[in-house]
Amino acid sequence: MKKVLVMAAMLLGTTAAAFAQDAKAMNAEVQAVKGQVEKAQQAWILDQANEGKAKAYTEAIANFIDKAYALDQVAEQPDAKGKVNNKFRKGNSQVINDHRSQLINGGIEAINSDNNAKALEYFGKYVGAAKHPMMARFNYEQTDTMIPMIAYYACIAAARMENHTELLKYADQAALDKENGAAAMEMKCASLKALERNDEFLAALKEGLAKFPNDNYFVGNMVDYYTQNNQYAEAVSYIDSQINANPSNDYFYFVKGYLFQTQKEFEKAEEAYNKATSLNPEFAQSQSYAGLNLCQWAIALGDDANVDEAKLKALYQKALPFYEKARQLAPDDKSMWLNGLYTVYYRLGMEDKAAEIEKLM
Repeated sequence: MKKVLVMAAMLLGTTAAAFAQDAKAMNAEVQAVKGQVEKAQQAWILDQANEGKAKAYTEAIANFIDKAYALDQVAEQPDAKGKVNNKFRKGNSQVINDHRSQLINGGIEAINSDNNAKALEYFGKYVGAAKHPMMARFNYEQTDTMIPMIAYYACIAAARMENHTELLKYADQAALDKENGAAAMEMKCASLKALERNDEFLAALKEGLAKFPNDNYFVGNMVDYYTQNNQYAEAVSYIDSQINANPSNDYFYFVKGYLFQTQKEFEKAEEAYNKATSLNPEFAQSQSYAGLNLCQWAIALGDDANVDEAKLKALYQKALPFYEKARQLAPDDKSMWLNGLYTVYYRLGMEDKAAEIEKLM
């Protein structure tokens, strides 16, 4: 047993020595790159309008971070006595802290130049420093108020590349940004949906709605999720819960109308759309769908040979003001009103009006 322990000690000593040698060689390289950072910074200070010098400075600090992190990982290995003697961490972390803000400048330049991969790298390094053990003494998560905004920029760069996995690394921090938190949560949901992580997608929608109750994205996508899975009862129950909590929100009534309309429950849809348009007469889509629901109702009734023509005409008559209002609100978006308005004019025998619309088709 004693012989085995001696051999183990010898192996440990050999490994520790190897790590020490690695750290020494790596530190020489880190110090060389540190010199490049300082030189690049001075060149940029003397000529800040020079984009090439700004890029060189950003690239130098990004390179330094990679090498300093790698050295730190090696230097954190215990020696033969099981002790860690990382004499590089304090100095290298200070260098990173002193120059880290340049990553923001480099990231902004990259994203404005549509170099999204570089932007993601720079923004990611800036945000990632907050969680790296080497940088713990700076307590960035409590002291750096820029992190949520830079995390949001990282999400934008990732979204542009459709790199959903990378986007999700930064989405939760980005959601803390006061200006862009809702947009960050929307991107998180979109990425989870694209990755078909359905349970997480649904959870993120609920989280987004709880954090940003006035953002209609989360309600709309929640309802879409239920309907795509043929869970219409759940969808109606959910939207009713939102209406109960926010009875003056016209969008919720619009969604409820849409749900009933897709199930050909036209009367219930009419009631919901009427409520939506009364709460917000300026919502063009709500006006358009209210008219469409009535036209679809009339078409469905028209399949009955014994239908009362007066009832059909009444439905088209009720649809008329909705479509005309939609045209008034969105004159350039013909998908909102063109075909519907033509149908209504034609069915009501308003030939001059129908001819006017026909010219726009």
